[in-house]
Amino acid sequence: MKTRYQAAFLLAFLLIHPVPAFTASDDDGVPVMRAEGDLWYEDALSEQERETLRNNLRQAKANIVEAYGEQKATDTVIIWCKTKTCALFFGGPTMRSFAAEPGPNRHGGRFYFKKPSIVILREARAAPGTNLRAMETMTHELSHREFKARLKGATVPAWFNEGTATYLGKEEPCTPTMHAVDKLSELDSPKDWMEYTNRNNKALINAYCQARNEVDRWAQAHGGFSAVLTLLDKRAHGESFDSIYGG
Repeated sequence: MKTRYQAAFLLAFLLIHPVPAFTASDDDGVPVMRAEGDLWYEDALSEQERETLRNNLRQAKANIVEAYGEQKATDTVIIWCKTKTCALFFGGPTMRSFAAEPGPNRHGGRFYFKKPSIVILREARAAPGTNLRAMETMTHELSHREFKARLKGATVPAWFNEGTATYLGKEEPCTPTMHAVDKLSELDSPKDWMEYTNRNNKALINAYCQARNEVDRWAQAHGGFSAVLTLLDKRAHGESFDSIYGG
């Protein structure tokens, strides 16, 4: 029987050296996974669920190309969890979807990321029969990867990054009046954003919608989504976020 460390190492090895399909031990809370190119999913998915997931991923990638003009982010592993076991292993106790850079797991999960990855945990935390919005969530997370590539080490406020991803992903039915904080600048740092949105589901949805509505308002006032691309380019070349956003 594999130890949990051996099983985790096998998963890490296969992330560096992917094969068309593989399984890893489910002993001791390590999920059984399969891989198709850059898509990883739990073996627990039915064939119909797998085909739906493949189609949603293709559409999500097309959404990114349509919005950004081209994909500049490097290849990204997409990890889709169905069960709580998988969600805890890859995503930790909050079981929230996220984009991860190579390195330690910063969300409390046991998996160590060897390549840029996106972990999608909607199905694992959703009630049966819930609209999983897989394509929308993958579009959201792929947008984060584009921000990372285009900023070239520069940063933008967390609310702007999340607001743009939510604007493109459209995961939640936001209304113009949805409100979380007096000023979005209260959620500039990733730490402040995570702490606030982890309070409860209402705080989470309201914060994402408030940020999305603000990005929508600003983009429309500056000629559309191309204004976001211009902002990222200027920020990557050293201009401050406040001078670009307020200009």
